[in-house]
Amino acid sequence: MKQISRPVLEFIKWDIRGTIATLVALAVLVGLGWAAVTNPLYTLDFGTASFDDLAPGAVQVKGGLSSYPQTSGTLLFGWQTSSVQEFTDKGISNKLNRDYNGSSSAVSNIFKLGGLEPGTYRFRFVSGSAKTDLSTRIRIGSQAISLTTNNNWKTGDIIHETLDGTVGITLSSADGTKSWGVCVLQIFTEEGVAPEPSLELSVTPAEYQVLAGRVAAYNIGLTPINNYAGGAQLSISGLVSGLTARFMPANVASLPATVELQVSTSSTTVPTKYSLLVRALGTGAEPVTRTIVASLVVTKTSIPGQVVVPGTPGTDGQVSPTDGITGIIDLPPQTETQVKEEFALVDEFAQEEQKKLLQRKEFLELGEIGYELGPISIMPELPKPKTTFEGVLQGLVQGGIIQSAVDVAPPSEPARDGFWVRFVKTLFPPVS
Repeated sequence: MKQISRPVLEFIKWDIRGTIATLVALAVLVGLGWAAVTNPLYTLDFGTASFDDLAPGAVQVKGGLSSYPQTSGTLLFGWQTSSVQEFTDKGISNKLNRDYNGSSSAVSNIFKLGGLEPGTYRFRFVSGSAKTDLSTRIRIGSQAISLTTNNNWKTGDIIHETLDGTVGITLSSADGTKSWGVCVLQIFTEEGVAPEPSLELSVTPAEYQVLAGRVAAYNIGLTPINNYAGGAQLSISGLVSGLTARFMPANVASLPATVELQVSTSSTTVPTKYSLLVRALGTGAEPVTRTIVASLVVTKTSIPGQVVVPGTPGTDGQVSPTDGITGIIDLPPQTETQVKEEFALVDEFAQEEQKKLLQRKEFLELGEIGYELGPISIMPELPKPKTTFEGVLQGLVQGGIIQSAVDVAPPSEPARDGFWVRFVKTLFPPVS
């Protein structure tokens, strides 16, 4: 085995050391970064009437007894009103999930924070219970999340920037029927600027075709982005004479939501394609506007059993200004017997046409003949042209454009038909 030189070994050793050192440094940096993200500044444990239920290191929030401002170091916290109840489940081992503060679907409340440094924070909420179904809507400024639980727990985040160190958190029922509740609130520092809440607008179908005089129905989808907390007010533009529209409903209190848009036409609506602009105006703390186009194609020829006839006046005596389609003719519906007879005629015609085509056996025979005649020169060698004109004629003969060449010299013997001429005459004898 060939020995490795000492300089090469030293290089490998230092390279391994450098790789290990790099990995260790990355691990330290990732660990520090993870710690910065996962270690909260504050953990607030709700519903803990006794310190036996309090999670280690958490701030105790005792329902209606914790009215603002309670203090924990520099942090100020508490409910705005005392109409908050405490709930507990001693059977849950996780102390953060054991208790919660909540209220009925008819009552909402505001949990206020103060004493924070101005900046951007991530507020992480946990809602749920082992005994009760909860439906909780949590709103901060123009952002909101909904946590609906069925004998379990869910977690949701809101990223919010505070300029004065205070935050108001509104808690209410998300579905209007179930009670709401919050188990835990953790507060983290967040780098950068809080994402801008917004909404997304969609229309289904994007294009609708309708017979003049009927109604087109669209579904308008409203989806919140970045925990957008507001509702939306819908409007439409692009309507012309013969078109009317309505939203069902036109105002939406919260998102996500789906609204039906009905566009009605009349018998006098001009057949053409219309572009209708649907507009959603957000009703949150920071108004947001989104628009989308709904296409409507109005026709007068979508009834089955009618045929378009270009160039003839319509039933109303008017001529279409759009596509030149100016009238229709009514055709009586066909019976089942008539349909079967037409298909039988088509099959018969196809069988007759099939007989006129070369069969596979005939193709194979022609292929064998071509293979046998391969070495034979099909075109006899022509005499050397004596003039330019004669050369052109011979080129035409060799190209198959004409069948004989002009030779100014007297023929030495009578001209004979070529091989292919005789072969074709054999296959297709002249009709007498």
